[in-house]
This record gives sequence, C-alpha cells and structure tokens, in this order.
Amino acid sequence: MLAATLAIHNVDPDTPIRLTSVEYHGEDGTLLRSLLDTPRDLAPLQSTTVLIPINDTSGGVGANFLAEWSSEQPALSPIAEAIMTSGSGGPGPSFTSRGRVIERRVAE
Repeated sequence: MLAATLAIHNVDPDTPIRLTSVEYHGEDGTLLRSLLDTPRDLAPLQSTTVLIPINDTSGGVGANFLAEWSSEQPALSPIAEAIMTSGSGGPGPSFTSRGRVIERRVAE
C-alpha cells in the first residue's frame, strides 16, 4: 500500500475557481468519505492537497477521487493528480496519476 496525495492545481492565470466537492471512493466504487468540509476557493495558480495516509487501506489499490469545481466566469479546467508514495522517507515506489474530466456542465 502507498500513501496518496491528491493535488488540485488551478492552472488559470486570471480566474479563481471554487472546489465544491472532493470525494474518496473505494476500488468497488463505494463512496468512502467526503474530503472537503466546505467549498474551497483557489486563486489563480493556487493549489491545494488532501492526503490519504499510508495506513488507510479503506480504498484498496484501485481507489478513486472525484472532484467538482465551479467558476463565476469561464476558466481553464484545473489539473488534478494523485501522487502515490511509499511514505517511508527512503527509497520506494512512487508514481503520479493524472485526473480526467468525466463531465462538463454549463451554468444556465
């Protein structure tokens, strides 16, 4: 098992965004928990992270994050990436996994 850090980067140099939800799902798709208590505003080029520690095995090896965001004006989609590390401070496996947009909604 590895520790997982989800990093969400607002890559728009001019427009703030609001993270409205970050969920952690197990490898079977079950919602395990919400990782945001309240929406979080990200200024242009600002990033935020959430950590799933190495001793949390609830998600299994195929766990997923699902993030939702919004903006008052058109903005570039943020980049979400999971950084997986052995967490031991010494040599060990590590890798990143880039997120994908799975749905787009336009305000009416």
